[in-house]
Amino acid sequence: MIILFSKEMLLVLGNESYMAARTVLPLLLGAYVFQLVYMIYVVHLFYHKNTKLISVISILSGIIALLLNLWLVPKWGMYGGAVCTLFSFAMMAFLSYRFSLRYIRVRIMDWKVIGFLIALAVIITGVYL
Repeated sequence: MIILFSKEMLLVLGNESYMAARTVLPLLLGAYVFQLVYMIYVVHLFYHKNTKLISVISILSGIIALLLNLWLVPKWGMYGGAVCTLFSFAMMAFLSYRFSLRYIRVRIMDWKVIGFLIALAVIITGVYL
């Protein structure tokens, strides 16, 4: 819903100078959806006291974000930063999912999460275009 009304929200919460952020807002909101997916699966790693693995996931995603920011921000500006955020959060979500499969006997919302992400990608693409 935020994506659909992003222009109006930016006008209400800011002024015309914030309208440039409208183009990167869908990418950033998509990144935080991946962070939500990360939080769903990392709970199992916390429960089994595998905090070293959580640290490795976080550090690896941080290094990827740093390298992508160094590469893409000079070329694309704020769009590069948004893409880097999206990719690094997606990497965190994927890695936490893969490592939590060691502890989960029943797959938790696999198809629901995948379907949600596909629907989100379609909506973001439609709004973005």
